Amino acid sequence: MKVTTPPHSHESPLVSVIIDNYNYDRFVAAAVESALQFDPQQVEVIVVDDGSTDDSKGVLSKFTDQVQLILKQNGGQASAFNAGLDVAKGDWIIFLDADDMLTEHTLEIVKQCMASDVSKITWKMPIINPVGKRTGQTLRVPDDDSKMLLDRLRYQGPHSFACSPTSGNVWSRQFLEKVRPIPEGAFRRGADGYLLHISPIYGRTVVAAQPGSVYRKHGSNFLAGKNEFEIRDVLRDRFERTAGAIRTHLKRRSLQFDWSDWGHDHWDRLDDIEQAINEHVPQDAEVVLIDDDTMNVRTSLLGRPRHYLLADENQCFAGPPADGDQAVEQLREYNQRGIKHVVIVWYCYWWLDHYAALQQELANAYAELYRDASVLICKHTSG
Repeated sequence: MKVTTPPHSHESPLVSVIIDNYNYDRFVAAAVESALQFDPQQVEVIVVDDGSTDDSKGVLSKFTDQVQLILKQNGGQASAFNAGLDVAKGDWIIFLDADDMLTEHTLEIVKQCMASDVSKITWKMPIINPVGKRTGQTLRVPDDDSKMLLDRLRYQGPHSFACSPTSGNVWSRQFLEKVRPIPEGAFRRGADGYLLHISPIYGRTVVAAQPGSVYRKHGSNFLAGKNEFEIRDVLRDRFERTAGAIRTHLKRRSLQFDWSDWGHDHWDRLDDIEQAINEHVPQDAEVVLIDDDTMNVRTSLLGRPRHYLLADENQCFAGPPADGDQAVEQLREYNQRGIKHVVIVWYCYWWLDHYAALQQELANAYAELYRDASVLICKHTSG
């Protein structure tokens, strides 16, 4: 491993930005430049190149007088994170993927949100296209109720709450020192998932009002554009590895938990949903999908065009309705457009209890085609 340190390295920055790069020569310069926009006395920039085989080293050589550059053999994401942490001096750490960028607000956000009991600062990430232009879309809003996060972790396990990916988080050194090194064998991919899932065990989560980074969507992202049906095997494996880490840290903190229901037939539920939709919804039918965007369904549900009950101008999930009347109004608009089928997954069965008017509309105007513990499928009686 080769480490290059800039000539005027500062001793105690507030923030360390660790950029992990592997074969992103076309994006990494923009990531580095986004981190260099801040006062170098407050923000240090560390770039870990994880054995790239493209021209990343040539691109990064232009920044050796401004960043600490680590060139290492390929070892995966956790290995790159650990290498950066070994030299980082900041009290707050950002792991910035080489295809993403920080915004001008990052340092201000850290100063506003940092506190001794905070393990993670996070935000909703706007999406940019391959050339860096904002698309108007954003990733899901991360959950911020710290007690809820810990309770879900203890009793529901991995993937039980919403998180921003790698670049959408700032970690306290106090937290990281308690959980490092990140297991490199288990988290060659998904090292951010390790940190995201155990951080509620060690401190509060704070969600900033404005974004400190942007997420670049370019088609080469890991699992890019895939929904849960398409990546079940990958998610199963990641789930088991993450669950093991959660159990280890809950035990370390002497926190009670019940892992018997963790991921309880989650994968079986997906199989059931797929079978039910294929049996009860024609292949050419459009559907209103109520899933709180949990299944990452972008434009089609198992080949059928999908519509969210509330969608933004880009047809992305815009959140749950304000009340039952709004839900019914939107549902009737879809029906007038000829979209007759409604699919509600088990994550969102709470909608039926919370929105009484919606439940009544489904009972009065829709025929129930299929219902079990995993999915409810209805069709408007006029269809």
